[in-house]
Amino acid sequence: MNDAGWHAQETEEDVSDRHRLYGYTACFAGIPITMFCIAIIVALGEESFYVWVCGLIGIVTLTIVGICCYLNFAVKRVLSIALLATYANVWGIGTWEVLAGAYKQHQLALMLFIPLIIVSLMKNRMIFMLIPAQFGLVYFVSTRYAHEYFSDQFTDQNIVILGVLFAAMSCVVLFMSAVTARIRDKNDKKFMRVIEEKRVLSMTDHLTGLINRRALSDVLERTWNDTDEFTLAFMDLDRFKPINDQFGHAAGDALLYEIADRLSSDEDVQFAARIGGDEFALVLNSGINGKKADRAVKRIHSMITEDVVFNEHVLSFGTSIGYVQAKRDVDCASLLLPAAEISMRRAKITKMGWARYDVQEDDATMATAALEVAFKQALESGNIRAALQPIACAQSHEIKGYELLSRWVDSGLRTDPRPDQFIPIAEKLGLLNQLLRVTLEEALSTADLSGKFLSINISPAQIVATDFIWRLRRGLKAHNFPAENLVLEITEEVAFRNVEQNVRVLNEARRHGMTVALDDFGKGYSSLSIVEKLPLDKLKIDRSLVVEADCNERMESILDIALQMARKLGLESCVEGIEQESLARRVAELGATEIQGYWLGKPELVSATPELEAVA
Repeated sequence: MNDAGWHAQETEEDVSDRHRLYGYTACFAGIPITMFCIAIIVALGEESFYVWVCGLIGIVTLTIVGICCYLNFAVKRVLSIALLATYANVWGIGTWEVLAGAYKQHQLALMLFIPLIIVSLMKNRMIFMLIPAQFGLVYFVSTRYAHEYFSDQFTDQNIVILGVLFAAMSCVVLFMSAVTARIRDKNDKKFMRVIEEKRVLSMTDHLTGLINRRALSDVLERTWNDTDEFTLAFMDLDRFKPINDQFGHAAGDALLYEIADRLSSDEDVQFAARIGGDEFALVLNSGINGKKADRAVKRIHSMITEDVVFNEHVLSFGTSIGYVQAKRDVDCASLLLPAAEISMRRAKITKMGWARYDVQEDDATMATAALEVAFKQALESGNIRAALQPIACAQSHEIKGYELLSRWVDSGLRTDPRPDQFIPIAEKLGLLNQLLRVTLEEALSTADLSGKFLSINISPAQIVATDFIWRLRRGLKAHNFPAENLVLEITEEVAFRNVEQNVRVLNEARRHGMTVALDDFGKGYSSLSIVEKLPLDKLKIDRSLVVEADCNERMESILDIALQMARKLGLESCVEGIEQESLARRVAELGATEIQGYWLGKPELVSATPELEAVA
């Protein structure tokens, strides 16, 4: 299937879904309305054979439509047949009763209006075809009714005129319905064209016309489900940047376009995609596996690396290809692209030109890639949970607040990954803001934090965002959590990266009432200048100082100096790593204002937030 065919299939599925929606609406709205109308007629004592049969057939027809929608079986055709059958049912039984003389006065209104409602849902061509039949049926029924009930008031000529008027009015209504349906169909087609064009644009690389990375993900998922085995190749051009630098971007664009054209026209390539600047991916035709895939990749490599002529310049370049065989080398669709890319990197390093994914050689790299994929899925599925660790007053041990942490639960791996394993992944993938949003949302909506502060850790990637504080305030406001109770913890490493930017953002946070703490003080650079430059409210003393101070008088003196410095600068101090009561009492004697550590409590998921207010 080519790219255009794939997009067309997507649009056809949209149309099918829309018809199913129409069918469900007709079923779930039509059956109650039909039963309600029957109940009203019965309550008025006007029931007849016509009412019961029409009602029963209508309910059965609508039920069949609902079942077909549920099974997604020929929905469009069933809808058309159901409407036509209902129309014929109404007129057939009604006409039969008129001929038999077993009709009542209210049936004329039903026979005139119910078919009009049914016809309004049909296609315009079918409506035009029914206009002559509608004219004849309305004329026949209306004149028979007039002869039966109004023969003493109208002459035969008047009854004929009355019948013609009724029939003509009915046909005018049908004609207007047909015109409306035609306009609706045209608008629908135009709407579907717009949708298809937008989808093609969103799924297509504008330069080469190939599908892009987003579309490739859908293609791989679809192919994985529909095919037993297939081969995915990841291709990266070599010496592309020198071509851009020497001959200009026009030459680079021409080269990319030529590569795309070669891939699209290759007989072994089912799908080709441009997924980056000079990176391409290709799905080989079904059945090209094993040795056939090896030969196909080797041939494609040779074909791709043929020189390209641009404005009388010969563009010489190379390419590295990595490929992976689905369901043989990896066990899920989401790992296909990472596996192919890993093998491509190995081909580039070894300068072999191409390489197949090898479990033994690529296992470590693939494990990291698999963890990245699993992390994104965990973040979306709610398996990244918020955890809170208590922070208490150093003197009274009363719980004053909590530090917000994150935990990966129910990962399905041998052991759930630790924060020091998945936090770097979140930073690499640019998902730190989403991670903070998910955990903060859970903590604010689940935990009882009334009267308590909440500390959150800020990364370099977050603090450089110009709207970070604004988004943070919006999240707090949504849960009526006061900004004055939020503490932003920034590490020394983050603080040193861009001091001026950090000062600006932290000053903005303080203007809105937030507290700023320097985390892990004493662990890293420990430059006193950063304490002077940053707008701080609190120092958090790293646990490494506390652990060594417990058995080293020199380190205890350093801890004492750090606490004295915080006190003289007007800063609060929080000592981390308190795991014994003796340590808690010692740092309190040294002047610490807050303590945090396992002695107070381990981090717990917010659903199990400790209700303890103090530790004796």
